[in-house]
Amino acid sequence: MQTTRKKIGELLIEEGLINQMRLSSALGQQRQWGGRIASILINMGVVDEKMIAHTLGKKLNTHVEPLENIEVPDEVLNMVKHDMATKYCILPINYKNKVLTVAMSDPTDLKTIDDLSFAIGVKIKPLLAIESSINDAIAEHYKGIRYGGRVHKVDTKALPDTMEITRNEMPHADKSNPPETIARALSKLLIEKGIITEEELERKMNDFGRD
Repeated sequence: MQTTRKKIGELLIEEGLINQMRLSSALGQQRQWGGRIASILINMGVVDEKMIAHTLGKKLNTHVEPLENIEVPDEVLNMVKHDMATKYCILPINYKNKVLTVAMSDPTDLKTIDDLSFAIGVKIKPLLAIESSINDAIAEHYKGIRYGGRVHKVDTKALPDTMEITRNEMPHADKSNPPETIARALSKLLIEKGIITEEELERKMNDFGRD
């Protein structure tokens, strides 16, 4: 699959799905809060993930990879830690000739591809997939913690002390700490303790907002 230097926002503008004002707004949110442009545009209600996948498939001359019944060898899955897969919203699929094939919602995201290649130490080949399908596949394939091809349930008693939150660490609400401040402090504490990733927190907040 050939990639292009054009980013997803530019491709969506070319297709007439968004305008420059919408893209600028999404980029502003990205600078302030982080996240992927595609996810931000979806949360803004400007486009949906199928529209994005269709546009990328058309522009990159490729198909959308179905992930519902895909089988991933344990040795391939173990090349990418769960936190990394969640952070970048990617699913490792195959490893051959020192090339790791991964499913991702935005194959034009060269920064993510470069970051993955540097972190893992192999060349990355991206395949196009719908973001929600990737998240579902991550949840399915990363059940428990995998060691040597076997799946073990997480023993919470064996978790390191750094993942525990003491009473003194819990932020308390008072006149000087309104609920919004407490929520931000608690979110930061959960991320620092490794209990939840920024991506997981963002997804939970988005799900809560849709309820």
